[in-house]
Amino acid sequence: MIVFLKASRGSLTLLEVNGQSNPDTVVLHSGRPARLRLISLTFAAPNATVWLTARPDSSSANLRGSMVVQWRPIAKDGADLPAAARTPRLARQIISMGETYDFEFTPPRSGHFRVEVRGAAPTGRLLARLPLRVE
Repeated sequence: MIVFLKASRGSLTLLEVNGQSNPDTVVLHSGRPARLRLISLTFAAPNATVWLTARPDSSSANLRGSMVVQWRPIAKDGADLPAAARTPRLARQIISMGETYDFEFTPPRSGHFRVEVRGAAPTGRLLARLPLRVE
């Protein structure tokens, strides 16, 4: 799954997944690793933060750490990370224009998750979200 952050029509920030600007819910499978590639092509939301949470729905308020799951970093800007840097961590990544990150997420259970893109601190305004359903 490729998640693009890009600017369109002024300062409106869009989330694009696998080439679609209005993607449907993405279905993942419990226990199976999924690779998420995050690419920022926007100047409208520099230093946006991407979160992967287990919240059933996104909150407009920035609830830091609220139900954030874990993922494993795999690559940065197209280069594989060394083994020592591939340890699971909280699923939160600040991403600036031109950066690319790859993460592996293995859903631990069935249910609903969210990829959320939020503006820079302190407000952390919700810019975009992508619902994930795990079967």
